[in-house]
Amino acid sequence: GFATLEAVAKGEVLMGLGYESTFAMMINNDPSLRLAASVALVNTNEIVVRRDRGIHNPADLKGKRIGFCPNTSSEYYLLSFLLVNRIPLTEVTMVKVPGPGLVEAIVNGEVDALSAWDTVVYDAKKRLKDNATSWPAQNNRDWQWVLVVKDATTQSPEPLRRFLKALLKAEDFVLTHREEAKNIIARRWGFEPAFMQQIWDMTR
Repeated sequence: GFATLEAVAKGEVLMGLGYESTFAMMINNDPSLRLAASVALVNTNEIVVRRDRGIHNPADLKGKRIGFCPNTSSEYYLLSFLLVNRIPLTEVTMVKVPGPGLVEAIVNGEVDALSAWDTVVYDAKKRLKDNATSWPAQNNRDWQWVLVVKDATTQSPEPLRRFLKALLKAEDFVLTHREEAKNIIARRWGFEPAFMQQIWDMTR
């Protein structure tokens, strides 16, 4: 999401999807950004921990190294999770890790825990097997995928209008052809059936 919204800000793409808080942070630096639509509600972020590091409940995170991807839902919900569980930032070590490196970081033991979204959570737990424990990170609050454009796009909105119409058609197809839609997405992105089953009802 962050890289996509950066591309929108730089004019490299006409529109892009990103996380709501990423948009809120970026608009401070680029007031020409516009939120065109909210396209999905998601509740898939989790904190994944290594059991062999003595972590069995959230309080055990004190003194541990926690991996996160800056400027994404990973960072936002890590901070939120620590706050809800009354764990001061001074009592953990937050380790910045690029999104693609999060799984390897926890599998290789570079971090004791991580905060991440659905694909990373699934892969991390699959690789760690019985050595993994996880907790929901969002405190029952959905986050939104938002469609972001530059102000200039709203002045000549025909491409945006066509894209939103296409999204509405896609949404109707997903609602009326649930299993077929799952299969299409799984084939397109190479997702395993077990992953699709796990996250499907958490994204709407």
